Amino acid sequence: DNGSQTKQGNGKAEIDEATGICPVGENWLCLECNITRCSRYVNGHCKLHWETTKQKAVEESSSSSTTPNNSSPQQESKELQENDKAGHCIAISLEDFSVWCYECHAYLDHPDLSPILKRLEELKFGSDEKEEYLDDAVSAKGGKEQNPHLPKSMKELAEFILSDNCESIVVLAGAGMSRASGIPDFRSAGGMYETLQPDLLTASESDRMGMTIDPTMVYEKDFFLENSLPCLELQRPFIFGTKEKRWKATIAHRFVELLHAKIGKLTRIYTQNIDGLEGQCTNLPKSIVIPVHGSFDRASCESCGAEMNYDEFCAKVGTNIKDITGEDKTAPADSTPIACEMCGRFTVKPNIVLFRSPLPDVFFESIVNDLPSTSLLLVIGTSLCVGPANSLVYRAPPTAIRAVFDNSQVGMSLGIKYGEDSVRDYFAQGACDEKIAELMDHLGWIDDLSDVIGDLPDGSQKIIEQRQKNSVGDIRHPKRQKSV
Repeated sequence: DNGSQTKQGNGKAEIDEATGICPVGENWLCLECNITRCSRYVNGHCKLHWETTKQKAVEESSSSSTTPNNSSPQQESKELQENDKAGHCIAISLEDFSVWCYECHAYLDHPDLSPILKRLEELKFGSDEKEEYLDDAVSAKGGKEQNPHLPKSMKELAEFILSDNCESIVVLAGAGMSRASGIPDFRSAGGMYETLQPDLLTASESDRMGMTIDPTMVYEKDFFLENSLPCLELQRPFIFGTKEKRWKATIAHRFVELLHAKIGKLTRIYTQNIDGLEGQCTNLPKSIVIPVHGSFDRASCESCGAEMNYDEFCAKVGTNIKDITGEDKTAPADSTPIACEMCGRFTVKPNIVLFRSPLPDVFFESIVNDLPSTSLLLVIGTSLCVGPANSLVYRAPPTAIRAVFDNSQVGMSLGIKYGEDSVRDYFAQGACDEKIAELMDHLGWIDDLSDVIGDLPDGSQKIIEQRQKNSVGDIRHPKRQKSV
């Protein structure tokens, strides 16, 4: 016993006052001094580093100046603000490896952070010394030979999928996979973050200013616990849109369904989307789908974890939460919070993962089992900016082919290589539904969508109809096991 005392932290776990570590909650690693602190204490810890850094910068500036320093307190305060360029202290969550700047109140993503995040992944999940998961480490030892099965064309990718060399397929899906359905995404140009209008949300002026600077603040856990209304107001159209199935599963969703139903090679789909469109694919077992960031099919309290009947929750959203789009004339003019039936706090929401909240345990448990034996990793419509979901890219073994379907080249900082430098990465550039349809054409699977073509989004229907007229059908594929 070192004499340290503990006290209740956020109602969930005991925090050690001497070390600032929570045994079961979320802990953060300070990258300035390598000290670990619980979420409750890391904010002040990092800001203390920053104040010291700023003060040192001011002193160095003053000592190098030829003019005597007779600054007033107001001038010194201004100098401190101007010297924030000296560098803010940042910390990494040991729960999900997100990187947070406590001065900017924003998450960070930068190539220089990749080696640190990769090493933490390795320490947390372990690694096999016989299999080098980090491409950078392999390259440092003199590079490696090109995978003999690396496809040079969509036809060759189709051939690989149907071959005996491809035994296990893992899919990592992002917003681009659902874009054809008409669901607005978050991060792209014209997405929700770019078009957010804080003045429409129920919040204080200072919070609205904060959301203007950093729109992700709406989905930040600490802010939600203080004021749940902006999050629910922004989610309202999605809550009812998904419940009423206004959006339809895309060609990409149906393709993933066929990877399981037709050839039985789909090990898992890890989707970063919260729209739940995979649920419309009736031949895709729920056990194969892992919604990394949660979904809109259930509701629970962020404070105590108690679940609320989803129909009842949706009814309360309809009566309590205003419609910022102005489309629902039955919505209330002003929002009132929705209370948890168990603890009474106003923190009930759909089961989506907020920023600075841990991902579901099933994600971490599954990647350890799924990735080592993967033959093909399909990266469909994701910018690979958000961890730890993007860790699948470098957790796939070096023997695995990685095929990226996106409008832009993504994941370079994670080890993906394009063009002549590629040793195991294939790039299918373009809109996801169009490129996936091209792949399905080479697989000979276009006609497998005939029974569900009416359930596809309008744009997707046109793509399939055009493909049916001009199908290449140039691969002999196995006898159909089960159509969608």
